[in-house]
Amino acid sequence: MKRKFGLSLAGLCLVLILSVAVSAASTDSVDMEFSNAPLADVFHILGELAGYNVLIDPSVSGTVSFYLRDLPIATALDLVSRTTGYSYHIVDNTLVIASEERLQQAFVEPDYAFIILEYTEPENVVQLLRVVFPRLDTYADAQHKILVLSGSKADVQGAIKLVKQYDEISAPKASHAVSIQTGEETLVTNSIRVEYADGSQLVQKLQELWQHRKFSWNPALGMLSAATTADEWKMIAEFIIAQDVPDFVLKGIIQGNNQILVLIEYKGKTRLAAVNDVVEGWTLTSAQDKEAQFVKGERNFTVRMGR
Repeated sequence: MKRKFGLSLAGLCLVLILSVAVSAASTDSVDMEFSNAPLADVFHILGELAGYNVLIDPSVSGTVSFYLRDLPIATALDLVSRTTGYSYHIVDNTLVIASEERLQQAFVEPDYAFIILEYTEPENVVQLLRVVFPRLDTYADAQHKILVLSGSKADVQGAIKLVKQYDEISAPKASHAVSIQTGEETLVTNSIRVEYADGSQLVQKLQELWQHRKFSWNPALGMLSAATTADEWKMIAEFIIAQDVPDFVLKGIIQGNNQILVLIEYKGKTRLAAVNDVVEGWTLTSAQDKEAQFVKGERNFTVRMGR
């Protein structure tokens, strides 16, 4: 018996609801409707539903609108790729989307490398590699902090060297404290690493709240510093930690019998994530009623649709 589910995505700003569970089998029938949806996101969703890891070449662009009824996912993927001028290639369990010419270049005697990261998040490295090595294909496993590289031998070797250097400089910097005696109070200069928030904007907010103190931001090191009393610094550190979360934008929620998926936009890019997936170091724990909650250690925050 065929299993069917429906998917509707309008402007990527709607709550999406599946009538039955999403299946990983590409032979399952699908009803889906897209309206002015980014083509890269459409390919990503089709690949996810078919049970593949997905790599999309940066050249894939444009939007697409269509309605397909009662088609296997594999057939839908083939139709979309043919009608939009792009092709796909399956490597083990990974679906690669690009132009036909790009695929031929990328998969002629490719070299591969697996890199385990210690400090930085894989998705941050992927953004760097796309700029420096645009012909290199990358896959990021955020949960295990593993980066997979695929491309020419020269690109792979150059990327390995760059990634190791980038990972080393991303190691947490030890905060330092310098005591200064001024009159009846002792000021201590402390520093704290800011990972997600805009440090310059944080300095402005802090300066408004503690106008009698001076704050500084070092973008190269990602460190925010200030000379304050010990009690003041405790409150300041708590404020910074609360503000230092990714600026996620919730674009959609897909709910099925056994699975929940959310479409998240971050820094101009969208990603489809399931509950328990790790995004930028944060674990998606739940998504319902136009809200998605993320947790990292003892910290948590909620993203709301349409904020």
